[in-house]
Amino acid sequence: MSVDPAPRRGWCPGLARPMPTGDGLLVRLHPVSGRLSAVQVRAAARAAREGGNGLLDVTARGNLQIRGVTAESHGGVVGILAAAGLGDARQDGGPQRLTLDAPLAGADALAVVAAVEAIGREIAGLPAKTLVAVEDAAGGLGPVEADVWVRVAFDERCPLTSMSPSQARVFSSPSGRGEETRTWRRAMSDSAEDTLLPALQLAIATPAAPLWLAPMPAPAALAALRTLLHGLAASGARRMRALPDAARGTLLDGLERGDAPPAGIVHPAGLHGRTLLAELPFGRCDAALLDRLAGWSERYGDGRLALTPGRGVALTARDDASAVRLRDEAASAGLIVDPADPRRAVAACPG
Repeated sequence: MSVDPAPRRGWCPGLARPMPTGDGLLVRLHPVSGRLSAVQVRAAARAAREGGNGLLDVTARGNLQIRGVTAESHGGVVGILAAAGLGDARQDGGPQRLTLDAPLAGADALAVVAAVEAIGREIAGLPAKTLVAVEDAAGGLGPVEADVWVRVAFDERCPLTSMSPSQARVFSSPSGRGEETRTWRRAMSDSAEDTLLPALQLAIATPAAPLWLAPMPAPAALAALRTLLHGLAASGARRMRALPDAARGTLLDGLERGDAPPAGIVHPAGLHGRTLLAELPFGRCDAALLDRLAGWSERYGDGRLALTPGRGVALTARDDASAVRLRDEAASAGLIVDPADPRRAVAACPG
């Protein structure tokens, strides 16, 4: 397969469109919510060994980068990863993954992520680096360079049966495929009469600080989000904060301003209940460690893991004893599992 790199660096690479770097082509995978099965993790490790230089990075958006791919090996890498369900979500240069959420976010937040991703794929012309941060009280992201924030606001809920047909379409027929759609179906009831959605609060980026809106029922909030993203796509701006004041005011016309919600909890490295947040030193690992992570997810948990904005992984153990063993194995392998680890004080970008 031939590789057709873009004429300038700085775009967002994917599987089909890698980016040239100092150590070869960089292929980036964008799993929704960072969630991967053990099978997918092993496929990424295999692709790194057979088609790259064996090194991988986890990014601050919880994506996975395979390094050292060549023009000759790129076709094989595409084949391995596409067969594992890790192909690109869109081909128009827009964001392969629109959302970022915390690894300990609850089911409501994951359902919102699925809805936002479905909305984003319907909008042509979205800038490649557009980011919607989705948070709840238990899963905060801290400072993040988002264009829009969506916060699960409180426990007042809106039934699907109260939506207009256009609003309900966002929920009843998501356009996502694969694991994103399965996550959606687990989070949402099959019966519209039984499905209740949380209230949401939106904010948009400005040059000074996020501008928060008042909480809204989920259908109204997602309709407003759709309008905001359409406006960004039509504006020609690369990020929401770059919009002129007049354009921003037009987008927000008719939307009530609100107060910023309390900050969500940002969890450091370590055990949180049965979930281990383990950071990779400087965001870097190799194929052998990725294979070990897949094995730990099966041995101690449910065969799944999540890539995190902390440039590491989250694994949930099946019981307390398994969680302790998982933490100890991760520590022995050199992962950061202690919030006091001095390596956490060093910020480095291996790219």
